[in-house]
Amino acid sequence: MTNDWKWLGKSIKQIVESGSGELLQPGQVYINPSIVDRYITRLKSGEQIKAIEVIQTPTGKMIQNGHHRYVASKIAKKEVAVVVRGSGPIKGPNWEELKYSNNIGDF
Repeated sequence: MTNDWKWLGKSIKQIVESGSGELLQPGQVYINPSIVDRYITRLKSGEQIKAIEVIQTPTGKMIQNGHHRYVASKIAKKEVAVVVRGSGPIKGPNWEELKYSNNIGDF
């Protein structure tokens, strides 16, 4: 199954804020559309995917591992488990700062 990529016409901020569930904070600044698309396909087929790992910060939960899964879950409208792996006074970028890039590795 290949997705239609219509979601690429939206900013990442619009995507994550339009979905249901808890709004997590990003910990990186790039999202690879190809990786997101693969996760969308897996989620829509009913596959359970690896949990999104976060740390608790004073302002909320920040993603440490699972940015692509998180964006895909918002697009596919499917819940993905979130696991808290620690805490800290860390400040990362906001969703408005994230950019699409095909030049980041496949995790």
